[in-house]
Amino acid sequence: METHQLIAQLFAIASNHARTKQIRVDDMVSLLLEAEEEKFRPQHNAWTKSDHYWSDFKPQVLRDRNAEQNFFGAFIREIFRKYEQVESFSWRQSQDYNDNWDYFDLHNLAINGHEIQYNAGFDDYENYKIYCIIEEGCNFYSPPEDLLAGLHAELSGQKSEEEIHDMAADLFQSFYEQPYEVFQVFLQSLHRAYHVNYFIDLFGWVSSVFIDENGIKLEGVLRKPPHPEY
Repeated sequence: METHQLIAQLFAIASNHARTKQIRVDDMVSLLLEAEEEKFRPQHNAWTKSDHYWSDFKPQVLRDRNAEQNFFGAFIREIFRKYEQVESFSWRQSQDYNDNWDYFDLHNLAINGHEIQYNAGFDDYENYKIYCIIEEGCNFYSPPEDLLAGLHAELSGQKSEEEIHDMAADLFQSFYEQPYEVFQVFLQSLHRAYHVNYFIDLFGWVSSVFIDENGIKLEGVLRKPPHPEY
């Protein structure tokens, strides 16, 4: 399948808000698996001893990292086109150690610089079939200070501080919920189809990722695991 066709099909599924996030992910995973052979080459030793759960990684690596970054960025640009209020997505990804094991996840997922989700929830050691990123109640739409200040100036004396905060949170959520949902579904579909090493292969064991209309910007990239399994 041509890349532009795949992106169009994936985006049509991801942006269908009448369907649940889980159903959309399931459908997108099927399409991504059809394209898997085109994107990857087999490599059985690439991730050996590189992570606590390295044996759960898919035994493959990207054929062309630049081409795959172009694919990833092209999908995100579809979000920018459909939802004009969105200017950027960003996160930090890393392998961390939490006193018991090494794990890899995406942290501080943000839209237009506003953090919506603390982490992607890829590392779910209690139940690998449930991922926070597509579960209800995982997102925290905390209104930015400028929105709060504007409502406070308009409604102070008429509404309580708690009511003003709740109004601001509701406005913020209504503004960003749908485009952020498409972003969530895309990330989870890639994770389900290609496993966590897709993100490691694409953006590094550690990096800060920023995506806007100008493309993908990476900072602080580490291509080797900071906590290898010896």
